[in-house]
Amino acid sequence: MMSRSQLKVLVVGTAGPTAGLVPAELRKRSSYIRGLVHKKDDEEAALKRGCHEVAIAELSDAKAVAKALDGIDAVFYVAPVELKDGAANSNPHDIPLINLHEF
Repeated sequence: MMSRSQLKVLVVGTAGPTAGLVPAELRKRSSYIRGLVHKKDDEEAALKRGCHEVAIAELSDAKAVAKALDGIDAVFYVAPVELKDGAANSNPHDIPLINLHEF
């Protein structure tokens, strides 16, 4: 149950390796977390990672995203990066830091 003072946060990609770490940290701050995943198969993983509820939507579906955003105070979203070697799905802890001027 959400209290009136709780920040309600949409965490995009809660089934993934990066955003999946966020719900547990937000719970420590007493936030209410709505996870956003792009397929039904990822819903259980998002709930296990600490989401209070899960929305299912493709980011390209404006109506579904608008519905997921309804009542939300803040959004956590880290856009995926494509590394020079093409390793888009690497473990985030293995990704080397790249100077901003290289983007």
